[in-house]
Amino acid sequence: MVTRRTSLLAGLLVAVLAVAACSGSSGGTIPDITGTWTGSARFADVDGSIKTSPEKLVVEKQDSELVWGTVEYPNADGTTAKATVTGTFIDGGKGIVLTEPTTLWQGTVTGNTMTVTISWNRDPSHGAFQVTLTRQ
Repeated sequence: MVTRRTSLLAGLLVAVLAVAACSGSSGGTIPDITGTWTGSARFADVDGSIKTSPEKLVVEKQDSELVWGTVEYPNADGTTAKATVTGTFIDGGKGIVLTEPTTLWQGTVTGNTMTVTISWNRDPSHGAFQVTLTRQ
């Protein structure tokens, strides 16, 4: 009986270790996201209206999980805002986090589609919204 229990425990330990090895911190492959990504955002404005805005992300440089680029979007006065973006892939490439001076981007990349939630930090006329960007 002891031998059978020991074999069962040894088998269970091997199974647990195999699952742990597969779910380690590497999580997967870091995708190459260099290039131009565009989409259209739809968001609730503080004035009670729904607004839309084109979004453009240009990823100029990537070194493994680290990302650098620029984001462009129209200001309320019709001028174009352009800001530097930096970020990193997280969980072995399963997620991405990008920051620029006024926003935090969090989301996922699947092939040529990036879906991110953008949260405004310093602009009281915006909240948070989700946008899907497509690589051009």
